[in-house]
Amino acid sequence: MASRPTRSKLPEIDITPLVDILFILIIFFVLTTTFGQSQLQVQLPQGKADALESDQDIYITLKIDGTLLWENEPISEEKLALRAIEAEKNNRTILLAADREVPYGTVAAFLSRLHEKGLIQIALMLQEE
Repeated sequence: MASRPTRSKLPEIDITPLVDILFILIIFFVLTTTFGQSQLQVQLPQGKADALESDQDIYITLKIDGTLLWENEPISEEKLALRAIEAEKNNRTILLAADREVPYGTVAAFLSRLHEKGLIQIALMLQEE
């Protein structure tokens, strides 16, 4: 009796790991694209701000030339930090008024230095339109 030649089974490629990797890549790109857009599109708030002014507010001014003022009196950054921390302990509100021409990076660096010295809360003043 003549036997039929047996056909060997064709090799199959398991695509399950490929599908898993594709899903991971899709999730990665969706998340990074979403976060990337929110970081790039910065819009400053417009309109009216809540009124925070009271008799116990302390005003710090940062001028375009880098001069710091504490209640309209020139002051060094070190003394300002010490006074601000003391005022914060006494539950006084500290308001920073930076000139609109001062670069944002300068204001952020100034706030970062104050935070490193122990100042926790500071409010930024805005001009109403």
